[in-house]
Amino acid sequence: MTVTGNNITTDADSLLPAAVSTSNTVNGVVSTWTGLDATNMPNFTIKDATKAWQFTSSLTQPGMKSHTVITRTSEITSVTDTVSTFSQ
Repeated sequence: MTVTGNNITTDADSLLPAAVSTSNTVNGVVSTWTGLDATNMPNFTIKDATKAWQFTSSLTQPGMKSHTVITRTSEITSVTDTVSTFSQ
């Protein structure tokens, strides 16, 4: 999360919201990642409305771009040779 600006204040003790885990299941394979809770962002307000102000905020979250499932089938052939010698 990136926050920049001037003549801005926040009511939060921290600029970062709490971490939250997200899961996604594709073809029975579960992937889980941790990001920030975008529904619980800090509030920002202008300190002095009579003065100029500037504010920029951006949040880039992790996520799933692609999911590849590889299924392999192996065929194994086993050959056993035995030699028996009998003598009298």
